[in-house]
Amino acid sequence: GDGAGPLVVRRVIAEDVAEDAEYLQLNAIVDLARFPVVACSSEGEIMKFNKAAAQVFGVAQADALGVDVLRLFASGAASRRPAVEVLEAYVGSGGTEETGIRLDGSTFPMRLSVSKVEATDNSIFTLIMEDMTTEVASKESVQAEQRKTASIVNSALNAIITTDCRGAIELINISACHIFGVGRQHVGNLASLLLLEDGSQPSEDSMGDYLHGASGTVVELQGRRTDGSTFPLRMSVSKVDSEGKHVFTVILRDVTKEKESHAAVAAEQRKTA
Repeated sequence: GDGAGPLVVRRVIAEDVAEDAEYLQLNAIVDLARFPVVACSSEGEIMKFNKAAAQVFGVAQADALGVDVLRLFASGAASRRPAVEVLEAYVGSGGTEETGIRLDGSTFPMRLSVSKVEATDNSIFTLIMEDMTTEVASKESVQAEQRKTASIVNSALNAIITTDCRGAIELINISACHIFGVGRQHVGNLASLLLLEDGSQPSEDSMGDYLHGASGTVVELQGRRTDGSTFPLRMSVSKVDSEGKHVFTVILRDVTKEKESHAAVAAEQRKTA
């Protein structure tokens, strides 16, 4: 497996062994590893450059031998210190995010771990490198989608609030802040912002059950601002599973003007009746 990579490299490079069957087998394992494996002397001269490294960095294995290993990553290439000092700083780090440099000068994100072994007459550094291009692109895609979603939610005219399964507020958009008079960092339970159909305020303990029962429906009730004033609103609730837990998305619309308009029409109709 990949986790055995550093140990295998140590045995192949650090030990002064003859090319017996075991050595050849271990050497083949290193060469066929899916991740780049590079070994160098304490002076930074590359001694081992496996096939994955050749593919990732765009240089033939034979051409890489003797090249300064610091040329493979940005902080190393920019450093004016001896290779041994630069590499020592990475030993035991468990994996550091770095910028790899290909032969053509193009760069890519990578994770670098370095181990040091003592050979017969020299220190050997083993560099295990992981190309993070796909990982970073995926993360950036998710972040872009999150920004897009946040932009859509915050530009919505209706109040949008997400809660956990108990009704505790996890996200509140700008419109909800304006409608209820709360801040973006408002922490509390949705129960504090609502009055039920009978005019009573729901308890926090019962809010989760109320939202569960209202899921998939549209109900009319009263909203309660932080100053204590109330207003009519229409609420729709949907339940979704997010990362293994139930959350509620609650969309609330202030229907004050709609109610006033209906009342005015009804009053006019009574006058003309």
